Amino acid sequence: MLAGDFNMRVNNKEERYANQFKECLEGVNLTQHVPMEPTHRRGGTLDLIIAPEDISEKVKNVQIHDHGTESDHFLVECELSFTPLHEVKFRDLLYRKYKDIDVELFKKDLRETELIKAKFPPTHLTRPVNNCKVLSLI
Repeated sequence: MLAGDFNMRVNNKEERYANQFKECLEGVNLTQHVPMEPTHRRGGTLDLIIAPEDISEKVKNVQIHDHGTESDHFLVECELSFTPLHEVKFRDLLYRKYKDIDVELFKKDLRETELIKAKFPPTHLTRPVNNCKVLSLI
C-alpha cells in the first residue's frame, strides 16, 4: 500500500501528469481509493491511498476530514480489514525511565538505606570481584 501527498491533482482531468500517473497505476494493477474530492485547502485531490487490486476490497470507509489544524492538507482516513497471519500476543513490559531519574535524590536515598548505614556491611556484599569492591555505589 502507498499513502500520502502525491502533489498532483488527480481529480483534474486536464492535468497531464495526473492522467499519466493514473494510467501507470492501472498498468500495474493498483487502485486509488480516495474520493475525487479536495484533500487540500486550495482544492484538488492530492492525498491518496493506493493498494494492489487484489486487496482493494480490504480498503474500506475512506473519508476526508477538514480537521482544523495548521496543515494545508485534510486528514484522509480509511479502515483496513486484514486478518493477521499469526496470532498476536501481547505482554506487559516494565521498565525504568533512566533519563527521568533525579541522580542526586537517588544518591540521597541510597545513603539512607540500612545497608549503607551499617558500620560493617555483610561480607558477601564487599567481597572482591575481579579485584573490585562490589559495594561502591556512592
